[in-house]
Amino acid sequence: MLQIITEYDSLQLREREISFLQDDAKTRYVKFMKNFKTIADRIKNRYIASYLGISAETLSRIKSEIKYLETNKA
Repeated sequence: MLQIITEYDSLQLREREISFLQDDAKTRYVKFMKNFKTIADRIKNRYIASYLGISAETLSRIKSEIKYLETNKA
């Protein structure tokens, strides 16, 4: 059982590292929201930004852009 947990954690870490190399900040945020939607509202932006490897200001801009796009869908 411990081996399965360790392998799962290792896979999660590898996927996160690949995301840092391949994805832009907006894509990483969208993936974060998809995976952690239930707890995202309870975490401060600076911690989410740190997890994503971006500044809190960049995260704020991304969130504003996504909100703007969602409200102006035709």
